[in-house]
Amino acid sequence: MEQNGRCAICRKHWKECKVSKHSRYDGVFLQHLYVDHDHSTGKVRGLLCNSCNCAIAFLDEDLKRLRYVEEYLKGHPELNS
Repeated sequence: MEQNGRCAICRKHWKECKVSKHSRYDGVFLQHLYVDHDHSTGKVRGLLCNSCNCAIAFLDEDLKRLRYVEEYLKGHPELNS
């Protein structure tokens, strides 16, 4: 999959993405895009920025919950400004 340095979900270039919280390893290795994989198969799905990677992790990769989030945000357009 060719992503051209962009997150597979939000499509932002890695330079525009928020970096994960700083850790003691920052001097050695600071990630901007993370390798996302299916936890049951181990198959790589793509590269994600920290925000998108955390979002799907917090939602337990549950499509039903993701749809609920979408419905919630659509019901509150003031949150999308």
